[in-house]
Amino acid sequence: MSLLKRLGFWVAYVVPLSIAAGLVFGGVSCWLPLLVVFVLIPVADRLIGENFENPATDAAVSALQKSNYFRAITILYPFVQTLLLALALVNLAGGEWTWFERLGIFLSLPLLTGGIGITVAHELGHRNSRLERGLAKALLSQVLYTHFIVEHNLGHHLEVATPEDPSSARYGESFYRFWPRTVSGTWRSAVRLERERLKKLQARVRGPRNQIFQSVAFPLAWVLFFLVIAKAWTGDFEFLVIPYFLAQAVLAFTLLELVNYIEHYGLARKKDASTGRYERVAPEHSWNSSYFLSNLLLFQLQRHSDHHVYPARRYPALRHHERAPQLPAGYPTMVLAALAPPVWRRLVHPRLAAFRDGA
Repeated sequence: MSLLKRLGFWVAYVVPLSIAAGLVFGGVSCWLPLLVVFVLIPVADRLIGENFENPATDAAVSALQKSNYFRAITILYPFVQTLLLALALVNLAGGEWTWFERLGIFLSLPLLTGGIGITVAHELGHRNSRLERGLAKALLSQVLYTHFIVEHNLGHHLEVATPEDPSSARYGESFYRFWPRTVSGTWRSAVRLERERLKKLQARVRGPRNQIFQSVAFPLAWVLFFLVIAKAWTGDFEFLVIPYFLAQAVLAFTLLELVNYIEHYGLARKKDASTGRYERVAPEHSWNSSYFLSNLLLFQLQRHSDHHVYPARRYPALRHHERAPQLPAGYPTMVLAALAPPVWRRLVHPRLAAFRDGA
């Protein structure tokens, strides 16, 4: 891997840095994270272009997998996010901000906790390390989505690109139809999968090991933590922290579901009529985007096909697949397109049709 790319993964920290700038300087800088993610990154993607660099050998993949350098970049993030989220919530609830500043910080927070935070949680949640999985749960609980780690690992990766998967968007389905289906379906699936997991372990379904129970308990603990921080910072508990916390969480997991919508839209695995089984997951069942800068920003989440074929592979080792369907832009641009269904269809449907004709 080139030195530029090795260093480039720190680009993800531009979001917390820009949040910090807004908290320190106020004014227009409160909107800086939105400008960076939805304007500067897409423009830079177009100027820099795509990057198809892959690890050259199995030994190179193994070295990237074992590298503590790349592991440290993701392990650091939960601590940075927690600090900035606490400061932002306290300032939103009790600070002397104009409505313009307050709105900018509030709309920027989901980029911290959802855009980058959930991406990091996704990466860490696939690891066997207790530290990394614990940090993944900490990040997800800050956006009321701890159950994601259950459903994603045990459900989505098995049922991706099938009608049984609540996280796979169907052809012609707008994001506004997808959102209630995936949010409710993911929760129901996680509850069922966790119950089955605990029964196999002969553990109490209603005990503390139940991760669905944790998905309720952990956010309550965070609320208490942020209230205590507010008390220490301002001398008051600032109970407005609670609605701000809940609202940023909803926006954050909505951003996650926008990414889920993008990743598998309109793609379907074939079902064997005689066995009732779906074909094996392949690169063709996930949309890819190889734009250089947005891939660094999102820890190569856009190389999503390789992730589904090799779920245990760490982010620096993920590969570009030529035969996977390719998005016309990086995720920041496609998220905005998904919010406007006519624009989404105009950008994606021709590519989907061409991919199907060539498949």
